[in-house]
Amino acid sequence: MYTNLVSVYNKYYSFPIIDINYNSLDFESLKEYHKLNYYIEQRYKKGMNNFVLIDEVQMCEGFEKTINSLHAELKINDTTHEIFGNEQEEKDNKSLYKNSPEGC
Repeated sequence: MYTNLVSVYNKYYSFPIIDINYNSLDFESLKEYHKLNYYIEQRYKKGMNNFVLIDEVQMCEGFEKTINSLHAELKINDTTHEIFGNEQEEKDNKSLYKNSPEGC
């Protein structure tokens, strides 16, 4: 399903997508953050909105360093909290469950 989503997106939109799926052995060599960073840098299209999709990112040891580096170089904007989860949003969701009827 993930691959189909990317194919449909590519068909209708012209934004560059850098797609990495660690479930595939094709990306086995990128499980080290320096190599991941290099892979993304080589595919990054300057002057365009680039989308980086990484399935199972936790399989890359030190991936946070790549994300931080891209952020520092302004290649990604300040939406990194959406990637890692927003703490306030998590608190809000927990309070919703706490106050919901039993069994929900």
